[in-house]
Amino acid sequence: MEKPDEEVLNPLDLLLDPFNPRLPPSEKGKSQERLIEVMLERFSIHEIAESICSAGFLPLDPFIGYRDGGSVYVLEGNRRVATLQLLLRPELAPPRFAKTWQEFRDRLDDSAISKFKRIPILVYADRRDAGILAYIGYRHVNGVLPWDAQEKAAYIARLVEDKGIGWTYKEIADRIGSKPSYVEKLYVAHRLIEQSNSADVPGTENMRNKFGVLTRALQSPGINRFLEIDFPNDPKKSRKPSGKPNRELEDFVRWTFGIGDEVKPVLEDSRDLTKWGQILDSDDAVRYLRTSKDPRFERAFSKSGGIREGLVDSLMTAADYLQESVPLIKQHKEMKDVQSAVERCTDYLSQILVHLPDIARRQGLEIASVSDS
Repeated sequence: MEKPDEEVLNPLDLLLDPFNPRLPPSEKGKSQERLIEVMLERFSIHEIAESICSAGFLPLDPFIGYRDGGSVYVLEGNRRVATLQLLLRPELAPPRFAKTWQEFRDRLDDSAISKFKRIPILVYADRRDAGILAYIGYRHVNGVLPWDAQEKAAYIARLVEDKGIGWTYKEIADRIGSKPSYVEKLYVAHRLIEQSNSADVPGTENMRNKFGVLTRALQSPGINRFLEIDFPNDPKKSRKPSGKPNRELEDFVRWTFGIGDEVKPVLEDSRDLTKWGQILDSDDAVRYLRTSKDPRFERAFSKSGGIREGLVDSLMTAADYLQESVPLIKQHKEMKDVQSAVERCTDYLSQILVHLPDIARRQGLEIASVSDS
Protein backbone atom coordinates (compact mmCIF):
# COMPACT_ATOMS: atom_id res chain seq x y z
CA MET A 1 0.00 0.00 0.00
CA GLU A 2 1.56 3.25 -1.16
CA LYS A 3 1.31 6.45 0.78
CA PRO A 4 -0.83 9.08 -1.00
CA ASP A 5 0.31 12.57 -1.93
CA GLU A 6 -1.32 15.31 0.10
CA GLU A 7 -2.29 18.00 -2.38
CA VAL A 8 -4.36 21.18 -2.35
CA LEU A 9 -6.35 21.58 -5.57
CA ASN A 10 -9.12 23.66 -7.09
CA PRO A 11 -12.35 21.60 -7.25
CA LEU A 12 -12.68 22.73 -10.88
CA ASP A 13 -9.44 20.85 -11.64
CA LEU A 14 -10.87 17.58 -10.31
CA LEU A 15 -12.85 15.02 -12.31
CA LEU A 16 -15.83 13.14 -10.95
CA ASP A 17 -15.54 9.36 -10.87
CA PRO A 18 -17.37 7.94 -13.93
CA PHE A 19 -17.48 4.54 -12.20
CA ASN A 20 -18.79 5.73 -8.85
CA PRO A 21 -20.70 2.84 -7.19
CA ARG A 22 -23.60 5.22 -6.59
CA LEU A 23 -24.21 5.55 -10.32
CA PRO A 24 -26.82 3.32 -11.96
CA PRO A 25 -25.32 0.96 -14.57
CA SER A 26 -26.73 3.03 -17.44
CA GLU A 27 -24.78 6.10 -16.27
CA LYS A 28 -21.36 4.57 -15.64
CA GLY A 29 -18.58 5.85 -17.89
CA LYS A 30 -20.48 9.00 -18.90
CA SER A 31 -19.02 12.46 -19.56
CA GLN A 32 -18.36 14.97 -16.80
CA GLU A 33 -21.30 17.04 -17.99
CA ARG A 34 -23.64 14.09 -17.66
CA LEU A 35 -22.18 13.14 -14.26
CA ILE A 36 -22.96 16.65 -12.98
CA GLU A 37 -26.50 16.26 -14.31
CA VAL A 38 -26.89 12.88 -12.59
CA MET A 39 -25.68 14.37 -9.32
CA LEU A 40 -28.33 17.06 -9.63
CA GLU A 41 -31.08 14.63 -10.58
CA ARG A 42 -30.44 11.79 -8.19
CA PHE A 43 -28.23 12.76 -5.27
CA SER A 44 -29.72 15.87 -3.66
CA ILE A 45 -26.54 17.90 -3.81
CA HIS A 46 -28.62 21.05 -3.36
CA GLU A 47 -28.77 20.05 0.31
CA ILE A 48 -24.98 20.29 0.53
CA ALA A 49 -25.10 23.67 -1.19
CA GLU A 50 -27.72 24.90 1.28
CA SER A 51 -25.52 23.79 4.17
CA ILE A 52 -22.47 25.60 2.75
CA CYS A 53 -24.46 28.79 2.14
CA SER A 54 -25.89 28.68 5.66
CA ALA A 55 -22.98 27.44 7.78
CA GLY A 56 -19.91 27.77 5.55
CA PHE A 57 -17.65 25.13 4.07
CA LEU A 58 -16.30 22.67 6.63
CA PRO A 59 -13.90 20.08 5.12
CA LEU A 60 -14.41 17.60 7.96
CA ASP A 61 -14.39 14.46 5.81
CA PRO A 62 -11.38 13.74 3.62
CA PHE A 63 -11.38 14.00 -0.15
CA ILE A 64 -9.65 11.05 -1.80
CA GLY A 65 -8.67 10.65 -5.42
CA TYR A 66 -6.24 9.02 -7.78
CA ARG A 67 -4.09 10.29 -10.60
CA ASP A 68 -4.56 9.03 -14.12
CA GLY A 69 -2.12 10.71 -16.46
CA GLY A 70 -2.41 14.41 -15.83
CA SER A 71 -5.87 14.23 -14.27
CA VAL A 72 -7.06 13.61 -10.71
CA TYR A 73 -10.32 11.67 -10.34
CA VAL A 74 -12.37 11.81 -7.15
CA LEU A 75 -13.06 8.50 -5.42
CA GLU A 76 -14.37 9.75 -2.09
CA GLY A 77 -16.34 13.00 -2.02
CA ASN A 78 -17.96 13.11 -5.48
CA ARG A 79 -21.16 14.75 -4.21
CA ARG A 80 -19.24 17.42 -2.33
CA VAL A 81 -16.87 18.13 -5.23
CA ALA A 82 -19.79 18.41 -7.67
CA THR A 83 -21.44 20.88 -5.28
CA LEU A 84 -18.28 23.01 -5.01
CA GLN A 85 -17.84 23.00 -8.79
CA LEU A 86 -21.37 24.30 -9.26
CA LEU A 87 -20.97 26.95 -6.58
CA LEU A 88 -17.81 28.16 -8.28
CA ARG A 89 -19.29 27.96 -11.77
CA PRO A 90 -23.11 27.81 -11.76
CA GLU A 91 -23.08 27.72 -15.56
CA LEU A 92 -21.93 24.10 -15.32
CA ALA A 93 -25.50 23.20 -14.37
CA PRO A 94 -27.92 22.23 -17.15
CA PRO A 95 -30.34 25.07 -18.04
CA ARG A 96 -33.22 23.75 -15.93
CA PHE A 97 -31.02 23.92 -12.80
CA ALA A 98 -29.11 27.10 -13.68
CA LYS A 99 -31.31 29.59 -11.80
CA THR A 100 -31.18 27.61 -8.54
CA TRP A 101 -27.39 27.37 -8.59
CA GLN A 102 -26.92 31.00 -9.53
CA GLU A 103 -29.03 31.88 -6.49
CA PHE A 104 -26.80 29.69 -4.31
CA ARG A 105 -23.74 31.45 -5.77
CA ASP A 106 -25.19 34.89 -5.12
CA ARG A 107 -25.55 34.07 -1.42
CA LEU A 108 -21.78 33.59 -1.06
CA ASP A 109 -19.33 36.43 -0.69
CA ASP A 110 -15.67 36.34 -1.78
CA SER A 111 -14.53 35.31 1.68
CA ALA A 112 -16.82 32.28 1.75
CA ILE A 113 -15.80 31.24 -1.76
CA SER A 114 -12.10 31.54 -1.00
CA LYS A 115 -12.46 28.78 1.61
CA PHE A 116 -13.21 26.16 -1.00
CA LYS A 117 -11.38 27.41 -4.08
CA ARG A 118 -8.60 25.08 -3.01
CA ILE A 119 -9.33 21.92 -1.05
CA PRO A 120 -7.06 19.27 0.48
CA ILE A 121 -7.17 15.89 -1.23
CA LEU A 122 -5.23 12.66 -0.75
CA VAL A 123 -4.10 11.55 -4.19
CA TYR A 124 -3.14 7.92 -4.81
CA ALA A 125 -1.23 6.65 -7.81
CA ASP A 126 -3.70 3.80 -8.45
CA ARG A 127 -7.46 3.62 -7.87
CA ARG A 128 -7.00 -0.05 -6.94
CA ASP A 129 -4.74 0.73 -4.00
CA ALA A 130 -5.76 -1.52 -1.10
CA GLY A 131 -5.85 1.43 1.26
CA ILE A 132 -8.43 3.29 -0.81
CA LEU A 133 -10.57 0.22 -1.38
CA ALA A 134 -10.64 -0.76 2.29
CA TYR A 135 -11.36 2.78 3.48
CA ILE A 136 -14.20 3.43 1.03
CA GLY A 137 -15.66 -0.04 1.60
CA TYR A 138 -15.62 0.31 5.37
CA ARG A 139 -17.09 3.80 5.22
CA HIS A 140 -19.96 3.01 2.87
CA VAL A 141 -20.75 -0.68 3.31
CA ASN A 142 -20.88 -0.90 7.09
CA GLY A 143 -19.72 2.51 8.20
CA VAL A 144 -21.17 5.91 8.97
CA LEU A 145 -22.36 6.79 5.45
CA PRO A 146 -23.76 3.52 4.09
CA TRP A 147 -24.74 3.16 0.47
CA ASP A 148 -27.96 1.37 -0.35
CA ALA A 149 -27.78 -2.39 -0.94
CA GLN A 150 -27.38 -2.12 -4.71
CA GLU A 151 -24.53 0.38 -4.41
CA LYS A 152 -22.79 -1.87 -1.89
CA ALA A 153 -23.18 -4.84 -4.22
CA ALA A 154 -21.76 -2.91 -7.19
CA TYR A 155 -18.70 -1.96 -5.13
CA ILE A 156 -18.22 -5.54 -3.95
CA ALA A 157 -18.49 -6.72 -7.57
CA ARG A 158 -15.70 -4.37 -8.54
CA LEU A 159 -13.48 -5.68 -5.76
CA VAL A 160 -14.19 -9.24 -6.91
CA GLU A 161 -14.03 -8.84 -10.69
CA ASP A 162 -11.33 -6.23 -11.26
CA LYS A 163 -8.29 -8.21 -12.44
CA GLY A 164 -6.02 -5.90 -10.52
CA ILE A 165 -7.89 -6.60 -7.26
CA GLY A 166 -9.68 -9.97 -7.27
CA TRP A 167 -10.36 -10.19 -3.54
CA THR A 168 -12.14 -13.16 -1.99
CA TYR A 169 -15.28 -12.73 0.11
CA LYS A 170 -13.21 -13.12 3.25
CA GLU A 171 -10.64 -10.54 2.12
CA ILE A 172 -13.43 -8.06 1.37
CA ALA A 173 -15.21 -8.79 4.67
CA ASP A 174 -11.99 -8.39 6.68
CA ARG A 175 -11.21 -5.04 5.07
CA ILE A 176 -14.67 -3.48 5.31
CA GLY A 177 -15.69 -4.87 8.69
CA SER A 178 -18.39 -7.25 7.49
CA LYS A 179 -19.06 -11.00 7.22
CA PRO A 180 -18.18 -13.15 4.19
CA SER A 181 -21.74 -14.52 4.01
CA TYR A 182 -23.16 -10.99 3.74
CA VAL A 183 -20.64 -10.05 1.07
CA GLU A 184 -21.50 -13.21 -0.90
CA LYS A 185 -25.25 -12.57 -0.66
CA LEU A 186 -24.88 -9.10 -2.15
CA TYR A 187 -22.57 -10.33 -4.89
CA VAL A 188 -24.85 -13.22 -5.88
CA ALA A 189 -27.83 -10.84 -6.08
CA HIS A 190 -25.78 -8.44 -8.22
CA ARG A 191 -24.71 -11.23 -10.56
CA LEU A 192 -28.27 -12.56 -10.85
CA ILE A 193 -29.37 -9.16 -12.14
CA GLU A 194 -26.46 -9.16 -14.61
CA GLN A 195 -27.36 -12.69 -15.72
CA SER A 196 -30.96 -11.60 -16.22
CA ASN A 197 -29.85 -8.50 -18.11
CA SER A 198 -27.56 -10.50 -20.41
CA ALA A 199 -30.45 -12.87 -21.21
CA ASP A 200 -32.74 -9.90 -21.98
CA VAL A 201 -35.23 -11.07 -19.37
CA PRO A 202 -38.26 -8.73 -19.31
CA GLY A 203 -38.62 -7.02 -15.94
CA THR A 204 -34.90 -6.96 -15.12
CA GLU A 205 -35.02 -3.23 -14.44
CA ASN A 206 -37.88 -3.74 -11.97
CA MET A 207 -35.75 -6.32 -10.17
CA ARG A 208 -32.78 -3.95 -10.14
CA ASN A 209 -34.93 -1.19 -8.65
CA LYS A 210 -36.09 -3.55 -5.88
CA PHE A 211 -32.67 -4.87 -5.01
CA GLY A 212 -33.48 -5.10 -1.31
CA VAL A 213 -36.44 -7.36 -2.05
CA LEU A 214 -34.18 -9.55 -4.20
CA THR A 215 -31.57 -9.98 -1.47
CA ARG A 216 -34.28 -10.96 1.02
CA ALA A 217 -35.77 -13.36 -1.52
CA LEU A 218 -32.43 -15.13 -1.85
CA GLN A 219 -32.64 -16.02 1.84
CA SER A 220 -35.49 -18.41 0.99
CA PRO A 221 -34.42 -22.01 0.36
CA GLY A 222 -37.49 -22.54 -1.82
CA ILE A 223 -36.63 -19.63 -4.11
CA ASN A 224 -33.01 -20.77 -4.35
CA ARG A 225 -34.11 -24.28 -5.27
CA PHE A 226 -36.46 -22.89 -7.95
CA LEU A 227 -33.61 -20.90 -9.51
CA GLU A 228 -30.96 -23.51 -8.66
CA ILE A 229 -28.86 -20.97 -6.80
CA ASP A 230 -26.33 -21.93 -4.17
CA PHE A 231 -23.70 -20.05 -2.20
CA PRO A 232 -20.38 -21.84 -2.81
CA ASN A 233 -18.19 -19.21 -1.09
CA ASP A 234 -16.34 -18.78 -4.38
CA PRO A 235 -17.02 -15.69 -6.53
CA LYS A 236 -15.89 -17.47 -9.71
CA LYS A 237 -18.69 -20.00 -9.28
CA SER A 238 -21.30 -17.27 -8.86
CA ARG A 239 -20.74 -15.31 -12.07
CA LYS A 240 -23.88 -16.97 -13.42
CA PRO A 241 -25.79 -17.75 -10.21
CA SER A 242 -28.90 -19.45 -11.58
CA GLY A 243 -28.23 -22.87 -13.00
CA LYS A 244 -31.72 -23.14 -14.45
CA PRO A 245 -32.74 -22.41 -18.06
CA ASN A 246 -33.97 -18.91 -18.82
CA ARG A 247 -37.59 -19.97 -18.33
CA GLU A 248 -37.27 -20.21 -14.54
CA LEU A 249 -35.44 -16.89 -14.35
CA GLU A 250 -38.02 -15.20 -16.58
CA ASP A 251 -40.86 -16.62 -14.50
CA PHE A 252 -39.21 -15.55 -11.24
CA VAL A 253 -38.66 -11.99 -12.44
CA ARG A 254 -42.17 -11.62 -13.89
CA TRP A 255 -43.98 -13.13 -10.91
CA THR A 256 -41.84 -11.44 -8.25
CA PHE A 257 -41.21 -7.98 -9.73
CA GLY A 258 -43.51 -7.55 -12.71
CA ILE A 259 -42.60 -6.11 -16.10
CA GLY A 260 -42.49 -2.33 -16.32
CA ASP A 261 -45.83 -0.84 -15.36
CA GLU A 262 -47.77 -3.15 -17.64
CA VAL A 263 -47.47 -6.55 -15.96
CA LYS A 264 -48.09 -6.59 -12.22
CA PRO A 265 -46.22 -9.09 -10.04
CA VAL A 266 -48.00 -12.01 -8.42
CA LEU A 267 -46.09 -11.22 -5.21
CA GLU A 268 -47.84 -8.05 -4.10
CA ASP A 269 -46.24 -7.67 -0.65
CA SER A 270 -42.57 -8.38 0.07
CA ARG A 271 -43.57 -9.36 3.61
CA ASP A 272 -44.89 -12.56 2.02
CA LEU A 273 -41.48 -13.71 0.80
CA THR A 274 -41.51 -16.75 3.11
CA LYS A 275 -44.81 -17.88 1.59
CA TRP A 276 -43.46 -17.03 -1.87
CA GLY A 277 -40.56 -19.40 -1.30
CA GLN A 278 -43.01 -22.16 -0.42
CA ILE A 279 -45.02 -21.43 -3.57
CA LEU A 280 -42.01 -21.60 -5.89
CA ASP A 281 -40.89 -24.82 -4.18
CA SER A 282 -44.20 -26.50 -5.05
CA ASP A 283 -44.69 -28.18 -8.44
CA ASP A 284 -48.47 -27.81 -8.17
CA ALA A 285 -48.26 -24.11 -7.36
CA VAL A 286 -45.75 -23.40 -10.15
CA ARG A 287 -47.93 -25.31 -12.62
CA TYR A 288 -50.87 -23.14 -11.58
CA LEU A 289 -48.83 -19.94 -12.01
CA ARG A 290 -47.78 -20.99 -15.49
CA THR A 291 -51.18 -22.08 -16.75
CA SER A 292 -53.46 -19.47 -15.21
CA LYS A 293 -54.26 -16.40 -17.28
CA ASP A 294 -54.53 -14.32 -14.12
CA PRO A 295 -52.58 -16.08 -11.34
CA ARG A 296 -53.28 -15.00 -7.77
CA PHE A 297 -50.93 -15.20 -4.82
CA GLU A 298 -53.41 -16.71 -2.35
CA ARG A 299 -54.54 -19.32 -4.86
CA ALA A 300 -50.93 -20.28 -5.54
CA PHE A 301 -50.29 -20.46 -1.80
CA SER A 302 -53.26 -22.79 -1.44
CA LYS A 303 -51.88 -24.99 -4.23
CA SER A 304 -48.56 -25.18 -2.37
CA GLY A 305 -50.25 -26.56 0.75
CA GLY A 306 -49.97 -23.26 2.55
CA ILE A 307 -53.58 -23.16 3.74
CA ARG A 308 -53.22 -26.66 5.23
CA GLU A 309 -50.09 -25.61 7.12
CA GLY A 310 -51.80 -22.45 8.30
CA LEU A 311 -54.74 -24.47 9.59
CA VAL A 312 -52.43 -26.77 11.55
CA ASP A 313 -50.62 -23.79 13.04
CA SER A 314 -53.92 -22.19 14.09
CA LEU A 315 -55.21 -25.38 15.74
CA MET A 316 -51.94 -25.98 17.56
CA THR A 317 -51.94 -22.40 18.83
CA ALA A 318 -55.52 -22.82 20.08
CA ALA A 319 -54.53 -26.10 21.80
CA ASP A 320 -51.61 -24.37 23.53
CA TYR A 321 -53.91 -21.68 24.92
CA LEU A 322 -56.45 -24.24 26.09
CA GLN A 323 -53.69 -26.24 27.80
CA GLU A 324 -52.65 -23.12 29.71
CA SER A 325 -56.30 -22.57 30.75
CA VAL A 326 -56.95 -26.06 32.19
CA PRO A 327 -55.33 -25.53 35.64
CA LEU A 328 -56.99 -22.12 36.01
CA ILE A 329 -60.59 -23.12 35.25
CA LYS A 330 -61.28 -24.75 38.63
CA GLN A 331 -60.72 -21.58 40.64
CA HIS A 332 -62.55 -19.32 38.16
CA LYS A 333 -65.38 -21.58 37.01
CA GLU A 334 -68.10 -19.47 38.69
CA MET A 335 -67.22 -16.36 36.70
CA LYS A 336 -69.80 -15.56 34.03
CA ASP A 337 -67.24 -14.30 31.49
CA VAL A 338 -65.19 -17.50 31.90
CA GLN A 339 -68.32 -19.61 31.37
CA SER A 340 -69.19 -17.57 28.30
CA ALA A 341 -65.69 -18.06 26.86
CA VAL A 342 -65.80 -21.83 27.50
CA GLU A 343 -69.17 -22.04 25.83
CA ARG A 344 -67.81 -20.26 22.80
CA CYS A 345 -64.84 -22.65 22.63
CA THR A 346 -67.21 -25.63 22.92
CA ASP A 347 -69.39 -24.29 20.14
CA TYR A 348 -66.48 -23.99 17.73
CA LEU A 349 -65.06 -27.37 18.74
CA SER A 350 -68.46 -28.99 18.15
CA GLN A 351 -68.54 -27.51 14.64
CA ILE A 352 -65.09 -28.91 13.95
CA LEU A 353 -65.85 -32.39 15.33
CA VAL A 354 -68.88 -32.74 13.08
CA HIS A 355 -66.34 -33.30 10.30
CA LEU A 356 -64.18 -35.61 12.45
CA PRO A 357 -66.67 -38.13 13.97
CA ASP A 358 -63.98 -40.74 14.71
CA ILE A 359 -62.18 -38.31 17.00
CA ALA A 360 -65.47 -37.38 18.66
CA ARG A 361 -66.26 -41.06 19.34
CA ARG A 362 -62.81 -41.72 20.77
CA GLN A 363 -63.39 -38.85 23.18
CA GLY A 364 -66.83 -40.20 24.10
CA LEU A 365 -68.59 -37.16 22.67
CA GLU A 366 -71.91 -37.10 20.88
CA ILE A 367 -71.91 -34.60 18.04
CA ALA A 368 -74.98 -33.96 15.93
CA SER A 369 -74.26 -34.68 12.29
CA VAL A 370 -74.68 -31.86 9.79
CA SER A 371 -74.40 -31.56 6.05
CA ASP A 372 -70.94 -30.64 4.74
CA SER A 373 -72.62 -27.96 2.68
